[in-house]
Amino acid sequence: MKRMKKFVIGMLVLAFLVPFINQSQEAAAANNFTDIRGHWAEATIAKWAELGLVSGQSTNRFNPNAPITRAELATLINKVTRVQDEATIDYSDVPKNKWYYREVAKSVQAGYMLGYADGTFKPDAPITRQELAVLITRVTGVAEQQPPAAYADVVRAPEWSRGSIGAMIASGTITGKEPNRFNPRALSTRAEVVIILDRIGADRGF
Repeated sequence: MKRMKKFVIGMLVLAFLVPFINQSQEAAAANNFTDIRGHWAEATIAKWAELGLVSGQSTNRFNPNAPITRAELATLINKVTRVQDEATIDYSDVPKNKWYYREVAKSVQAGYMLGYADGTFKPDAPITRQELAVLITRVTGVAEQQPPAAYADVVRAPEWSRGSIGAMIASGTITGKEPNRFNPRALSTRAEVVIILDRIGADRGF
């Protein structure tokens, strides 16, 4: 796991330093996102679209407030970290003819995403904020820690997520939706994930 964290962090740095091609085409696509105009994450979404890191769910819609799915998140992280190696996977709900098959295989190989005990991956399942905290902790290698006692809703979060939530709060990577509330079971949106990944890059001087 430590080797995976170092690899992913190194690739994250590389991804932000390597210039992207066809930026004019991506910029045009970003300018066509009619549903991000005036949105609180507009500037960051547009920037990431220009870099070729995100795309819309249709020709002119990014759907910033839609929950992000496990397959979408894996695809985004793979793009940012430039993960190429693929694991051999056999999840019952990830057939080889699906667009996300290779992205799931990459996420499993990198070690930041895993399947479930029942043999599924649940690619279309939305990501909760506590699940996102765990995944981002794996990607960045930030040490887990107990969350602040003031966050009463985190105290009631499952044990498997509390250390990661504490790490995200302490580092400022994922902030609460309101003072002293993390809302661990709320769904993560496409806009929120872009902002969080952009914040990670900014913190490391990318």
